Order: sequence, then structure tokens, then C-alpha cells
Amino acid sequence: MTKTIKFGGTSLSCGKNIASAATIIEKENANYVVVSAPGKRFKADEKITDLLLTCANSRDKTERKNAFVAVKNRFSEIKNELGLSVDLNEDFLKTENAVFAEAESEERYSFIVSRGEYLCAKLIANYVGLEFIGGDGILKFDDSGALDVSKSVFCTQNVLQSIKKCVIPGFYGSDDNGVICLLPRGGSDVSGSIVAAAVNSLYLNYTDVNGFCRCNPAIVENAEPLNNLSYTEAMRAANEGATVIHLLAAEIAKKYNTEIIVKNTFNPGFHGTIISKNRAETKKFGAIAVTDMPGCVCVIFGDNTGRCKNVEEELPFVLSANGIAFREKNSENGVFRIGTNDVKKAVNALYKFLFGNE
Repeated sequence: MTKTIKFGGTSLSCGKNIASAATIIEKENANYVVVSAPGKRFKADEKITDLLLTCANSRDKTERKNAFVAVKNRFSEIKNELGLSVDLNEDFLKTENAVFAEAESEERYSFIVSRGEYLCAKLIANYVGLEFIGGDGILKFDDSGALDVSKSVFCTQNVLQSIKKCVIPGFYGSDDNGVICLLPRGGSDVSGSIVAAAVNSLYLNYTDVNGFCRCNPAIVENAEPLNNLSYTEAMRAANEGATVIHLLAAEIAKKYNTEIIVKNTFNPGFHGTIISKNRAETKKFGAIAVTDMPGCVCVIFGDNTGRCKNVEEELPFVLSANGIAFREKNSENGVFRIGTNDVKKAVNALYKFLFGNE
């Protein structure tokens, strides 16, 4: 089976983590590897993309210089940790020239911000001994700057038809003039979906969590993991604040019937969550998850459940019984939302009501 595998930023934050990712690549016998820019190594650390955004946006030359030096040092450190021979000096020079260019332009901005994925992919390709393919040949954008999904899949098919294995930077592509264009943050998920659709492969999305849970584990400790989600259910969860996978990545997977398995780089033996046509296993009242949004808590229902109205009527009473004040509520497309200033408390109360006793 052909496999496309994508790694998130935390999975690639340092040489040690990249070595772990390389072990997974070998074990999975992955064909196409899509990578993000290195993320945080520790809580107070800065993501490479955030540093590059400072390089692109700051009007203070000293601030830009410090951010660029931090990016250069980080990649040099990773290169040394892995004992690599790849020469990045020309890439550093081109990036530095763009950072300190006098003229401001969208082209300059996109080039700078995309270098995190570009340089990371170069290092990983060198480390695992695979060919490097730039993201500008994979993702294609229209004149308005929007991703053209069909064209991207077509172009990716053409690029990869004679390439059996390679490493590809996510997050960026190009327009018809060859100008680099960017996806929103988290866009490497989308790059992975495009590649998997183009080569008709399984899509393994490796991140820093065990998959989708019924709630954010940062709010509800030991929140129950979900073994399966349908495309629609995953899209609902992503739309309501779940960051496990990008909404557009799930939409593309649904369109091309690409099966996704979300897995944990740091716990690769865990089965993860399969996203496919099959629906999730629902629990009380057909609910599958509770998510948090700023000033709002959301209950997400499984596909084709006929009991949503029953639970919707009970949820406000659950909050009241727990002393939680709430505001307006609404329900649409299998999601019930209720406004509250006590989001964390509300999430815990609803999670316990829906899933805690089963």
C-alpha cells in the first residue's frame, strides 16, 4: 500500500525528534513524506514560523536580525545534531536578503514565511536519503490567492508519477507565475491531503497527540480517545476548535475518499484515530465530543443521530445544576453551541454528563 506521511512541527522540533520521525518513516515504509516547520522544543520556545513572521513583518531591523539569526542557528543546530552534510548556506543567504530587502511585497513575505518548511524538508530528505521536491510544484493557487484543490491534485500527480519516494515541504505552493503562496497556519495537513489524494494513498498524519479525543485533554485529563471518525464528524470537530487536523485537509480527504489515520509521533504504538467514511462510535444521546471555543462550549454529534434534540434540551439544565451561567444557544449541522464565560467548567460538566458514566 502506498503511504503518505505528514509530521507536525512538534514532531520535528529538534534533531532527536527528527530521528524518531525517521524511524517511523522507515517502519511505515512511507512513500511520500510531508513536513511542517520545526515547532517548540519547550513551553517558552518559539516556533520557526513565528520567528519567520517576525522576519517578514517587523519594521525594526534589529528585531528582524535577531529573529533571522535565531532561525539560522536553529537549523544549524538540527543539522549538527543529525550529523548532516547538506549545505544550507545559499538558502540562508537568499532568506537573509529577503528579510532585509527594502521593498515590501506579498512575494517577499510568502517566500520568507515558507522557509521553515522548505529548510526542514531539505534536512530531513538528506537525513533519510530521499529526494527533495519543493512545495511550489505541489500546491497551486489561483489569481485571488486561494488554493485550487483540483489543479493541485493534478499537478501533484504529474510531479510524482515517476517519483516513488520523496520528502515534500508543506504549507506553501505557487501561482501560475511561480510566485510562492501560503496556506493558513496548520496548512501542512492540507499539503498531506493533496499528496495522498494525488497518489491515491493512505494518509498517516503524525502529530503530538494520540488522535482525536472526546474532549481537549488539556481541559479534561484522560479524555477518552476516538477510534473512528467520519469525514463529516472530523470536519465538525475541526470547525468547532479541534486542532488535531485542519478543516480543509478533512474536506479534501472526503472529496477524494482518502483514509486518514491520526497518530502520535511520541507514542507510535497507539492505534490513533481513523478518519474515513465510517462514523464514530457514539455514546449517550449520540454525542461524540465536547470542544471549547472562546466564550463558547460545543457538543458535537455523530452522523445520522436522531436524538440530538433530546440532549439539546437537557444541556442547559446540566450547566445550571453545576452553577454555570450561560447565554445564547444555537444548534446547526450536528453541533450544539452555548455561550458561557466559564468555558473550562462547562466543558468538564458536559463531558461528565455525556461520557463520564459510561
